[in-house]
Amino acid sequence: LAALLLGWIALAFWIRVLPMYRSNFNGENLRPHLEYLAQHVAPGDSIYVYWGAAPAFRYYWQERKLGDSHADVPIILGKGFRKDPERYLPQVQNCVEQSIRCWIVFSHNYNTKLSEQKLIIDWLRARYRQEEPMPVASASANNRYVHTGVYLFAR
Repeated sequence: LAALLLGWIALAFWIRVLPMYRSNFNGENLRPHLEYLAQHVAPGDSIYVYWGAAPAFRYYWQERKLGDSHADVPIILGKGFRKDPERYLPQVQNCVEQSIRCWIVFSHNYNTKLSEQKLIIDWLRARYRQEEPMPVASASANNRYVHTGVYLFAR
């Protein structure tokens, strides 16, 4: 009986998960973004990591050693403020003030009526010059940002 129950659980899992693997869905894969970042970050830059991206950032940047040649680049791992998104802005401002150029890394964004990613990017665009963004960040039809992204802003 236990084996039958485990079989049903496994079947239900694969029915739910398998379609994602058959599609071209790239979803929240941060690795290509961090590979891009590792190739383009320069001495004197700083990096702000949105809190939802922090676990994947740590994994690729530190454990998989993508950031090994950039140990001198300051990194701010953002804290989550879902109930008060305006509190993200001082963290981001701190990153921009540390250097001439600041990279912003997003993944696992929280999309409600107020997209946290949109709030942060709009705030930065109003104050700083946006340099070449990695061209894989996108917005859904209702202008909510839905995927990972790497942005570069300069003072």
